[in-house]
Amino acid sequence: MNYTENEVFDIVDANRTVDMIYFKIQKYIDENAVPLLDLTKDMALSGAAAANLQGSSHPIKNIILVTSNDTLYSIFLKVIDDIQCTELVKFKEKTLITNPLFIIEFWMLNFQLTVTLASGIYVQPKLEIPENSIS
Repeated sequence: MNYTENEVFDIVDANRTVDMIYFKIQKYIDENAVPLLDLTKDMALSGAAAANLQGSSHPIKNIILVTSNDTLYSIFLKVIDDIQCTELVKFKEKTLITNPLFIIEFWMLNFQLTVTLASGIYVQPKLEIPENSIS
């Protein structure tokens, strides 16, 4: 994933942080030989940012990443502790990474995630994005 190269968000540090999250997860998967995980199928951008990459025009309040894979969510919780942020709040099905300039949310979905490619970024299809993640 290369949010920085694709300039997905106007805030450079937001792109870098999302890239770092993907890198840390992939590194963990590789180093621990975690079977059956594919970040191109098991994790995606969601919310307003994903909808915008698919032709919508919504204000982006938070960056939302999603998965429906329990193993991937637990790996995410293990690798994010050293990410520079103002506040890190972990819940059972949602994690918030706050920074003065942006907020990243990572959601554990209770339904099967579908992923599509938009502008070089793996996203949740616009029609499947939860309404509460856009408004």
